[in-house]
Amino acid sequence: TGKYHQNKLNEEGYKKSIEYYNQALALDPNYALAYVGIGGAYVNAAEWYLPTREAMPKVQIAAQKALELDESLADAHALMTTYENWYGWDWAIGEKEVKRAIELDPNTGHGAYAWHLSINGRGDEAIKEMENEQDLNPLNLGNKSDLVQLYLRGGKTDKALEQARKTVELDQNYAIGYQVLGEALARKQMFPEAVASCEKARSLDNSAELIGYCGYVYALAGNKEKALKAVNELQGLFTKEYAPAYFVAMVYAGLGDKDKAFEWLEKAIINRTSSLLKVEIPFENLRGDPRFKDLLKRMNLPE
Repeated sequence: TGKYHQNKLNEEGYKKSIEYYNQALALDPNYALAYVGIGGAYVNAAEWYLPTREAMPKVQIAAQKALELDESLADAHALMTTYENWYGWDWAIGEKEVKRAIELDPNTGHGAYAWHLSINGRGDEAIKEMENEQDLNPLNLGNKSDLVQLYLRGGKTDKALEQARKTVELDQNYAIGYQVLGEALARKQMFPEAVASCEKARSLDNSAELIGYCGYVYALAGNKEKALKAVNELQGLFTKEYAPAYFVAMVYAGLGDKDKAFEWLEKAIINRTSSLLKVEIPFENLRGDPRFKDLLKRMNLPE
């Protein structure tokens, strides 16, 4: 039941899944998979519904606890890689852990490895791993929307659009499906359709990521007023100190305001919420700037 709610990838789902995993641990405190589930739920919440600095240390604690109980648990090693991908930024540990996960269970860890590869600029390898993950878990909507994003970052826009349309056909209440469809449509410069898709996503959920990507699409579509409204919404989430800076930067990049984008990316680096910076499409227009190279260096990423 915990896994079912976790896979919904929305605010209610992550909260309910943690409740069910904790109920399982009350019955069996040595149930390592429940700790993996709790860690995964906090991954889903980070920067969407909770400040990353609040959520991600809990992911590390859950992964460590699971590994203490069962070192041979592939899912726990994969969770440790997910922690490094999104917060720890020790890329050597991340690669070591996910390779251990796949060694223990060839059906586990491909999604975590895909993101590790993508973050490090190894796009073709990342797509291959996520396609493996989708083949192994064909009904997992998260894998499908992740693959859309990896296709987009790899320049495979038509494949991304096809995949996104299939994803929303599978579940018309899956907000992230409409978000990635909006991203793909925007990349094709189909802005009215992209805006409509983003607004459909926001009618289903209201995470920081959805607000940020919709704001970016508004910016590309030339609607500065709605883009800045998204910025104001983002600044009102969490606390002023932990506003979802990465997504604010994304909107400003879409508006072509490089100085504001870098101002917010600086905050994102401090709060460790900028893992995809090297490959994120909204930041393409920033990559030639020396400030961008400095940010990558501070994330332990090559230029």
